[in-house]
Amino acid sequence: MSHEKYEIIDKIIYKDEPYKTQGSIFEVYKPMDAELLESAYQGCLTKELETRSISYKGEIKRNCFMKTNSFSVYGAFVVKKENI
Repeated sequence: MSHEKYEIIDKIIYKDEPYKTQGSIFEVYKPMDAELLESAYQGCLTKELETRSISYKGEIKRNCFMKTNSFSVYGAFVVKKENI
């Protein structure tokens, strides 16, 4: 049995924060109807992140470039660095 995997895990700086963020996502997803629009999930996730004191920004505009085309997309959530 190799212990390399465990050595890498021990070097991870932020171990708990990703689980807290994922926990928020699962908490919102579990009771909701699978056919709801993304905006419904976004609203509920906003409240859940606030309840757990997880800092985030919503509707982040990102400029994208593909070949000779440029366009903007909006990411629903970006969790702030202090939480990751």
